[in-house]
Amino acid sequence: MSYLYVSTLVVVYYVFASLTTNLGLSFKFLGVLALSFFLASCVITFGIFMSTICSRVRNSVLLLFGIVGGLVAIQVVLEVLINMGDNLTPVFVHLRNTLSILQAIVKWISPFYYLDKGVEAVSIGSAAKYALSGIFSTVYSAFFILLSILALKRKGVEKTTGE
Repeated sequence: MSYLYVSTLVVVYYVFASLTTNLGLSFKFLGVLALSFFLASCVITFGIFMSTICSRVRNSVLLLFGIVGGLVAIQVVLEVLINMGDNLTPVFVHLRNTLSILQAIVKWISPFYYLDKGVEAVSIGSAAKYALSGIFSTVYSAFFILLSILALKRKGVEKTTGE
C-alpha cells in the first residue's frame, strides 16, 4: 500500500515539474509507472520467499542482498562485455560466453529481467509486449508466493482455525 502512496507522490511531483518547467510529461513515464506495480510485486514476492526459507532475519537479508547483487552483477558485467565489442582477449570472450549462458538461465528467476522487459515494451510502444510483461510478472509473483507457502508448510507453520 505504501508503494501506491509513493507512486502517487511521484506522479504529483512530475506533473507539477512538467507544468512549471514547460517540459512535456510523456506517456512512456505513465506506462512504466503503471507497469511498476506488477514489477514491484516480483521483487516483493522474491524477498518474501527468501525470508521464508531462512530462520533468522539477518540471514534472510544477507541472502536477499547476495542473490540480488549477484543477479545485477551478472547482468551488468555481461552488458559491459557485450559493449566492448569483438576485440577482447580470449579470457574475456570465454567470460562473456559463460555469462551469456548463465544469463539465459538466471533471467527466469531475476525480477530485474521482468523490469527490463517491461521498460523495453514501453519504450518501443508494443501493447502486446506490455501486456505480456504484466502477465509474466503476475505469474512470477504467484509462483514465488506459492513457493513461500510451501516453505512455510514444510517448516511446520500452519493456518490457525480461529479457536
